[in-house]
Amino acid sequence: MKAIILAFGIGSRLRLITNEKPKTMVKVNIRPMINYIIDALHDNGIKNIIVCTDFVATKLLNHLELEYIDINFKFIENKDYDTKNNMH
Repeated sequence: MKAIILAFGIGSRLRLITNEKPKTMVKVNIRPMINYIIDALHDNGIKNIIVCTDFVATKLLNHLELEYIDINFKFIENKDYDTKNNMH
């Protein structure tokens, strides 16, 4: 089984926090939000995850590949994130 995570968007409501990092990397209770999603998927046996990203993908990619070595990630960049959002 595979999962798809839409991890892109400008994060305008979190602008002060998301100027330098993706909104999925914003910490909640000392952990990035993306970790809660990946942990839930992993706990349910899902180890193939497609992550749709945007312009700040490098930090997210590095984090996920270092944190979750037993998960197969495929990263797809949505270059039209700012005009088409997740409809693309």
